Amino acid sequence: KDTAAAEAEAEAAAVGARRSAAMSSAETPAAGKRGKRTRHRARQETKRATFPFINGQIIAVADTGDIALTLSIIETYISDMNLVNMATALHRLAKLTANDTATRALLLEHSVLVQLVGDVNALLEKNRAAGGSPHCQVLSNISWALATLKIPDVPLLGAIAQLSCRLVAGFKPFELS
Repeated sequence: KDTAAAEAEAEAAAVGARRSAAMSSAETPAAGKRGKRTRHRARQETKRATFPFINGQIIAVADTGDIALTLSIIETYISDMNLVNMATALHRLAKLTANDTATRALLLEHSVLVQLVGDVNALLEKNRAAGGSPHCQVLSNISWALATLKIPDVPLLGAIAQLSCRLVAGFKPFELS
């Protein structure tokens, strides 16, 4: 478990260094609109490359069965997560505590979970307002995690229900059970 934590921290530092390098290299073009667009594009590309890495870190650490380490990784990356990352984080936390009511009770009070649920709610609302369509699997994973963790977040469940109604034809059978 200590090795997994050390590897995760080393990778987090490497991602930060790559992000800094991408940002500084994007600042070299001429000033003005072109420079701003280039910096924005570099930032977006760096973020896009970061999302799969974050998911891999969440899954790898959760697979160790160490809830404290999983929460630590989620806390480290939460500000850089997209909706898929957040759904994965919720799903893995629910999976880790599904059969342990004492651990689940402690998790429900943890600030990282509270922030994660709030951020999921905010991203879904932003997505819904923009007319976006999250992946059906994301909605399914979030719903399953909320049910497993026994989190009765009515606004979040309402947003999921509204989005799911629009996307119902796109759900696979296992995403509805």
